[in-house]
Amino acid sequence: MRPSRLCLILFTALIATLRLACAAPTDDNPAAALAAALEARRQPLQLADGVLQGAGAARLLADARAAQFVLVGEDHGFADVPAFTLALQRALAPAALVMEIGPHSAARVERALRADPQALARLQATHPFAVPFLCWREYAALAGAAVGAPAPALWGIDQEFVLSPRLHFARLAELAPDADARRLAEDYRRRDAEAYRTLVERRDPGAALLPRLREQDFAALRGAFAGAAPEARALIDALADSAALYRGQSTDPYASNRDRAKLMKRAFMTRYVALAARQPQPRVLFHMGAYHVGRGRSPTDQYDVGNLAAELAESTGARSYHVLVLAAGGRVNRWLPFAPDAALKQADYDAHAELDPLGAGPLLDHALRGSWTLFDLAAMRDEPALRKAGGPAFDRLVFAYDAVVVIDVAQPARFFGD
Repeated sequence: MRPSRLCLILFTALIATLRLACAAPTDDNPAAALAAALEARRQPLQLADGVLQGAGAARLLADARAAQFVLVGEDHGFADVPAFTLALQRALAPAALVMEIGPHSAARVERALRADPQALARLQATHPFAVPFLCWREYAALAGAAVGAPAPALWGIDQEFVLSPRLHFARLAELAPDADARRLAEDYRRRDAEAYRTLVERRDPGAALLPRLREQDFAALRGAFAGAAPEARALIDALADSAALYRGQSTDPYASNRDRAKLMKRAFMTRYVALAARQPQPRVLFHMGAYHVGRGRSPTDQYDVGNLAAELAESTGARSYHVLVLAAGGRVNRWLPFAPDAALKQADYDAHAELDPLGAGPLLDHALRGSWTLFDLAAMRDEPALRKAGGPAFDRLVFAYDAVVVIDVAQPARFFGD
């Protein structure tokens, strides 16, 4: 055998041995390898006086500024997450803010805020819980900042909320083409107000009117408003679609979630196409529940609006940046008007119970103490052994989100009046 051939064999064997040696920690103790990788990829982050600071903030803002779509996913009910998104909004100056509310509710909110910056506080006092999330001060501040921006745009892309018809039937009464249509809209408004009172008094969410309305109810409204403005007819259709979605949650949850995802995507594209015709590749900021704004298939087995944003950005040569913001502990607001215990406004948060199904357990375990933590998940996508060490849900999370921010001790969102 010639020396050169022998050297090649020995060199190849040496490389193989080194590879085995390097792989041994992952193979023998995958949890330790994952822990070391997460600790190497974490950076401190702070939010002070409405500004993101620290090494993690520099990295996050650089990535966000390079993206057309920036999507913030959350578990609802914390004060810190809308405050985080508000800081992003100030830093990025997006053309639009997308929130998890209905399009007609968003239009109502935008009109009201233009006339009165305190409109959401007044709305909560007169029509409590009519617009989801915006009954909390921190979420209202986020929406208000979007409306008050130089080129304001607040986009609601969800179904109309189950407790919102009081507002919408009042709007229909304003848009009524004649006295008969106005009387019909006022009758539905009174029925919905009575249903809400019953819901609160009996602590019974099943008393809500919207899911109990049937096609004949909406047919009567469509007939009465046949000659009305397009807004009125679109509002009736939106309420009918929303009623069907809520009913479907008890009969066929998968189909209901599927229809909801399609509704969100259609609503987003309607607004986006109109804006993009005036402003090529406009930057859009999303603030929604974590299940809606990740890439790929969601935990409810849907390809939701977050996946649409990712594909839309790539199809035009742009980028999307998906950030999941979680709490490692602290308190959360879980109170609803049918909940008997007011202590739920400041409920202890069991992070592992809430977030392990999402795959976030390893991130909670290796977050910094005394600081917020930014984890770079995108860097782990080409390391399958590390991803798999975190379990199937963690593996999916790495591809759904580019980064995760972990808040060490979170604060609950606050209602107006509390």
